[in-house]
This record gives sequence, structure tokens and C-alpha cells, in this order.
Amino acid sequence: KLTKILFSRKNTRNKTPTVGYFLDNKKNKIDQVVMTVYKSPKSYTGEDMLEISCHGSIAVINKINEILILNKIRPADPGEFTKRALLNDKLNLIQAETINDLVNAETDNQRKVAVGNLTGKLDIFVEKVSKKISKLLADIEAIIDFSDDELPAELFKKIKEQKKNICFQIKKAIEKSELTKKIHSGFDITLIGKPNTGKSSFINYINNKEISIVTNIPGTTTDLVSSSLDINGNKYTFVDTAGIRKHKNKIEKIGIERSLESAKKSDLCLIFLRNNERNKYIDIKNKIFVKSKYDKNKKKTPGAQNISNMSGYGIKSLLKKIEKNLRKKDLGETM
Repeated sequence: KLTKILFSRKNTRNKTPTVGYFLDNKKNKIDQVVMTVYKSPKSYTGEDMLEISCHGSIAVINKINEILILNKIRPADPGEFTKRALLNDKLNLIQAETINDLVNAETDNQRKVAVGNLTGKLDIFVEKVSKKISKLLADIEAIIDFSDDELPAELFKKIKEQKKNICFQIKKAIEKSELTKKIHSGFDITLIGKPNTGKSSFINYINNKEISIVTNIPGTTTDLVSSSLDINGNKYTFVDTAGIRKHKNKIEKIGIERSLESAKKSDLCLIFLRNNERNKYIDIKNKIFVKSKYDKNKKKTPGAQNISNMSGYGIKSLLKKIEKNLRKKDLGETM
């Protein structure tokens, strides 16, 4: 019905793109567009759908929207098309959630995980495990229903092996899902250390812009400053923190407390050293020691990643080590 009112071409076929003019109610031409009709049930939502491909100017889009609203066509709510597809059994719940992940993907690995689930990897895994559990339950019911002399001698052993195998598969899936969660949300990396050890300069260097204030005055950073980067397809959020030292006022004390709290919650800590104060950070589990200002002293500190925030020396190597530390398993396959 809508194509007859607002489209210059009257003969449109199902799933066949048709070039013509989009018209207003007075038959004035608005734009040359491509219209594609998708008739129920062979559409994304399972309902009748009409797709309009127009030129991308704001004036054209706004005018088309205005005309559609005048013809009692309302804008879709966020996620409404996928919701309708779910309600009409065109998608299952996992696929619907995956589409949301795909739309909101910020990095290439987030996209890969979402596409993997959309193409059915998770569904296949769930179906396989469900079948194995059903078989296990059937064998257990057989033990209950029949006497020992009527059952195969190896049945008890077989049931134990089945259970062990299922538990192993589920455990591995959970481990991979934890990794997938981090791919989706990103990895948090806290920079911690004494004042003036190069934390803020490092944040500014990797972002190629001034994120944190850098001065020679100790205690410049008094609160958490975060910055997210896409590095080789993964999202990393670097958190610059207040320098760890004896606080001189209440504000600095709060900043240091937040620094230590952020370090506890992070996936990884970069500990910037001034001298050789490693023993002060024994309680921090997942850490990499960093010694900056290599451009000034030209002396390497053993057991630390030596970098220069001025020349960039050692920073690529540090980023590779961060990636290796956090990517302990292959991210390409999630199930």
C-alpha cells in the first residue's frame, strides 16, 4: 500500500530492488531511491517490510522521515526490528543478543566473537552438550529401572566417563567465555608507581595527545584518568593514577587510595619504577615493571621494560608484552 502512495513505480516484486522516485502526498519528487519489498514471512522480522535506500544528505533523510510520519509510520524503537524477529521465531535469544553485541562492537575481535555466535557456534555447542546430557540421563534411568544382571557390565564405567567428558567440555567453555567477556568489555590496565616516573607521559604518548597533565611537580595527578585504545583488535583501557607516596593533604590521600583500589580490580598493572622499589608491590599479582626516561640515562634496568616517552623507545615492545600477557589463549575461536 505504501509503495503505491509514495513511490513512482507501481510494480514492485518481492525481494527485487526497484529504482524510482520517492514522492510526497502531493506526488512531488523528493529523491531518486531504491525500494525493496520483503513480504512475510521471508523477511528479517517475519513481517512485511519495505527498505528504502536514498541519498545520504540530511535534507533528504529528514524529508523522507517527515513524509513517513505524516503517513502514520513511526520511527522504530532501539532494537525493535530484532525484538520482532525474536518474537516471530526468526531468531533465537542467543542470536538476538549477539546482534546487539555486533552492533556495539568497538574492535575487530569483538566483531569476530559476535559473528562467531551469530553463525551458530554457541548454538552448536549447547546442542551437542544437551544431547550428551540426555544420553547420560537415559543410562542413569536404565540403572534405576533394571536389575544389575540385565545391564551391560561396563555401563557404570561408561556413565562415569560420560560425566567426566561433559564436565570437562563445560569447564573449557566457561573458561573461554570468561575470555570472551573480556574481549567484549575490554581489558583494564592500571598504571601505578611513585610520582614523576612517567605514567602520565606514557598515557599521552600512546594516545598521541595530552590526556594527563605532565609537570615536574610531584602529585599532579590526583584522580583516575582513563583512556581506551584499540590495539591489534582488542580494547585496552589504560588508567593513569596518583603517584604512590606519603600524602600531603586529604585530596592526595583519596587519589592514592583510588590508585590502589584500581590496581586490585585491573586485569594488569604497569608498575613504573623510580629506582628498584619492586618489593613495595609484592601484593599486586598480574604486573609488568616499567622503567621510563631511557632517553635521559641510557641505562637499562634489569627485569623491567625500559621505555622512553620522548623517543618512543621500547613502547612497541611493551605493548606486545601487554598483549601477550592478556592474550594467553587464542581469541579467534570462542566455542
